Amino acid sequence: MKRQKSICVFNDPAFAHRYASKHTAMERRFGEEYAKKLHERGFTKGRILDASCGFGETLIALAKRLPEALLTGIDLSDPLLELA
Repeated sequence: MKRQKSICVFNDPAFAHRYASKHTAMERRFGEEYAKKLHERGFTKGRILDASCGFGETLIALAKRLPEALLTGIDLSDPLLELA
């Protein structure tokens, strides 16, 4: 079996910009919906870890709805984190 050459998108700023522009609205809606569900269940403060946070749009939506929560985002892509 021949191994295919991998393409690393994690360090590609052009990919990061394309990805962010394509997924901003979707991630914002996800964050708003997730924050709403947490709030409805009584979560107002505490800690939230977003592993693979990308450009941070979900965390931004969560922070707006849950201002007392401590939010942390991590990602493998430096260019996406720079956008965040």
